[in-house]
Formats: sequence, structure tokens, C-alpha cells
Amino acid sequence: PIEQKIADPGGGMPNGRRRSSWAISDCLLLAFAFSPIAPSPCLSFAMPSAVAAADGPAPLRWLVVDFDGTCTAEDTTPLLPRMASLHAGDDDGERCARLGTFRALEEEFFRAHSEVKDALFAGSGGGGDSLHSALNALDQVSTSVTASVSKSACLAGLPKRPEEVLRILERDGALRSGARLRAGCAEAVARAHEAGWELGVLSINWCPPLIEAVLVGAVRRYLRGGGER
Repeated sequence: PIEQKIADPGGGMPNGRRRSSWAISDCLLLAFAFSPIAPSPCLSFAMPSAVAAADGPAPLRWLVVDFDGTCTAEDTTPLLPRMASLHAGDDDGERCARLGTFRALEEEFFRAHSEVKDALFAGSGGGGDSLHSALNALDQVSTSVTASVSKSACLAGLPKRPEEVLRILERDGALRSGARLRAGCAEAVARAHEAGWELGVLSINWCPPLIEAVLVGAVRRYLRGGGER
């Protein structure tokens, strides 16, 4: 059986009509352990490992990767409101309103992010030119917009299980295309696992089940001999 433990540092989103709540956090670390080990602090999955040490269990080694635009061909963040809408059963009006709210917040993020970057490059960021100060200034933008996304509930209704994500992707070609992995990604991670590495995903993506469905599922299929598909 798969062991799963989810840390929820971001709090929940407000419930809407026919919509389940979903937690938003600034940054989420997912640890997908394909070997039978204790659950990680955030999210872990256990399955038998093909690697065994002669003198007992070998120390764990972690391959930590980004998800959006690294493992996937494109950033999947813009797909989330449509995915939430389909899973929540929105009518056309509700879906349009949800997508419009998300689009406005997305534009606000890019506007504020650009303003902070321009100020930093101009030397007026208020914190000198240190890397820590620059990252802190940019992080404040992310934190502010994340709070606005949670308050708006525009992502309420996101699937909570990878099986639900897969059903949505199967019936929506645009979402399926937008969530595709880069060619060779699943093979590379699977080969790393066979060499004794476990997979960790460090991501600000707001839908962990999407990561499990798209990336972890593909790696598991490859390990079972199913190849990438």
C-alpha cells in the first residue's frame, strides 16, 4: 500500500458551492520514495526498490528536481483553474469567472515581479545588492499573490487524488497536452532510481496530485517496463 503524509503549511481555501477546499502554500517539497522507508515530512510514496546493498540498507540519496518547465515541457500553473473548474463541475459562467480571476492575479504577479526586478537592477530595492535581500524582495511578491489566490478561491475544487487528475486529463486534450513531460524525463528519473536515488520534487505548484499523476506515475510505469507514455 502507498503511504501518504501531507504537510499543510498554507492553510485552506474557502469552500465554494460544489467545490472542495484546497490548501495553498508558497513552496512545497514533495519527496517520492520508491523504496520502503519512513514517510518524509511532506509527501512520500513507498514501493519496492530494485537496489539492495550487500551489507544492509544503503544511505538514501535524493535527486531533487523542479517540476514545472523542468520535468514538464511547459509550466502547468495556468492549467490549474481549468482543472479545478472541471473537477468542481462549474457551469460556463462559473468557469469564465474563475478563469478571469486567476488571469487577473497572474497578471498582478508578473507586474509586481517586474517592478521589483526593475527596482533591484536600478539599485533602489531598499536592501542593498545582496542575494538574500533580492530573493526576499521577490519572495514578498510571491507571498502576497499566493494569499490573494487563496482568498479568491479560484483554485478551490482541485483534485485531491492522482486518479482524479488522470481522469480529467484523459477527457481534456488541452490539459493533457499542457501537462506532458519532457521526452526522456521519466526514463532519466527511473534510471537514477535504479542506481539508488530517490526522487524529491521542490515546487511551488499548487496541486501535488498533478505532480504524482504526471511525473511519479510515469516513472513507476517505466520501472514496471511500460516505457514512457
